[in-house]
Amino acid sequence: MPDNININLARIVYRLLTDQKGWREDSLRRELNIADRTYRKYRKILQEFEPLQDKNGESLIIEVDHGQARYLRLAEPEFKSRERRKITAQFASLNFAQQLMGILGPTELSSATDVFIDTYRAQMKKAPYDLQELIRNADRMFYHLPDAPKDYSEKSAVVAEVIECIIFRLPLNIKYSSANFDGLNLDIKPLTLAMYRSGLYLIAQGSDDEIRIYAVDRIAEAKRLGEKSFEYPSSTEYDPKEYTEGSFGIFRSNSKKTTKFELAFANEKWLQLYIKERRWHPTQEFSNMRDGRLRMTFEVNTEVEVWPWIRQFGDQVEVIKPKRQGPVVDQDEKLKEIEAPMAELAVAPEEPKPRRGRPPKSSTSSASKAAKPTKPTKAKKSPKSVKKPGTKKPKSKS
Repeated sequence: MPDNININLARIVYRLLTDQKGWREDSLRRELNIADRTYRKYRKILQEFEPLQDKNGESLIIEVDHGQARYLRLAEPEFKSRERRKITAQFASLNFAQQLMGILGPTELSSATDVFIDTYRAQMKKAPYDLQELIRNADRMFYHLPDAPKDYSEKSAVVAEVIECIIFRLPLNIKYSSANFDGLNLDIKPLTLAMYRSGLYLIAQGSDDEIRIYAVDRIAEAKRLGEKSFEYPSSTEYDPKEYTEGSFGIFRSNSKKTTKFELAFANEKWLQLYIKERRWHPTQEFSNMRDGRLRMTFEVNTEVEVWPWIRQFGDQVEVIKPKRQGPVVDQDEKLKEIEAPMAELAVAPEEPKPRRGRPPKSSTSSASKAAKPTKPTKAKKSPKSVKKPGTKKPKSKS
């Protein structure tokens, strides 16, 4: 082999060994002053050179397209196509997780995710050039647009305590406020930290053994009750998926009575695509109506989150079942009655005041009493009107 060929081949190998990006094909031909035919000859010689092959006999000299250019590059043996797909999928999922946790603000969750991804990035420094570029631009390649996220910037301590108590199965005392009740003092066993519509919710078992849902942003304080762990329920006793089954969102009911909805969406292509492309409820079914409208049916055990969802479509939807008087857009007053419980993800009465002549009871016992009378997970009939506590139904005059 002529000396000039050996020199050119040595220059190519050196360049590929020292530059992960490789050598741009047109630049290579120009710098070596060779024709395209000669370039292909060099490439074939290098690809058939045994020291530049992996254990399976495949050449590590590859050509890749990068933007508008083509590069000759040295492939890393451990980063073959299967491994490459695995790594890109992992990094994409990690990046989505980082953005998902990032919407919560500077919390324990977001900080831990950042540290994990930074460690992963450091391990990828020796990856091929194209994967290095993925790492540099991942936050723009994969983007999560949050749905009206809640602000947890001042709840970092609460989130950290909740997470640790869930992991180590430690009972927790929380100071909780809702739309109707302020300063509730509750002892709970935290079971699950759930995310729903860019918000965090704590599913926990109360001192009365009832399981309730608490909005994390409404927890003013969270403090573990000692270091003695509780026994986490088995999968047959509790599963968050089964717990929320039958609901149309995060709010749920233990009621065995279900309501079947039948909706007719207008003959608008964009609307019907929007409805059919999403999984709103596990029982949803679609069918085309003779007039071109889209029929949707599903069955729920609580209507709390269904009506606000229906209302957003205005006159583009007709409620066939259940039958209600008046169009959906004019049902504001009735919807308020149904939507009211939505603000009460953890319903409990105010702590009872101590009777005269008796010492006040401990916060633990009062919390237990506070949570026991009202059981949000028990079956409840949907009232036709909101009845204020302490009022009696007036007798009809005959």
